[in-house]
Amino acid sequence: MDNTLQVQEITVIPAKKATRISKPFFFLDEENGAYRATVKAYSSEGELVQNLEVRFTQEEYDAWGTDNEYIYSLLIAKLAMIQIKD
Repeated sequence: MDNTLQVQEITVIPAKKATRISKPFFFLDEENGAYRATVKAYSSEGELVQNLEVRFTQEEYDAWGTDNEYIYSLLIAKLAMIQIKD
């Protein structure tokens, strides 16, 4: 890489663990077939850890219908997470 100096490896951002995510906020661009959702990931202390984004296909969006559990399950699967029921 140009314009860089090699240094001993350091941790720049410590790892944070998330235990909850917000319900998704959806952005739908039906004209272009672009569907995405953003969620906020929180630590067990309620601290915002990261914003996450997931993209959906037209087929996935069409399959949603009125079953919110379908889209929540799909979102969690795309984030490679496992939901723990309260």
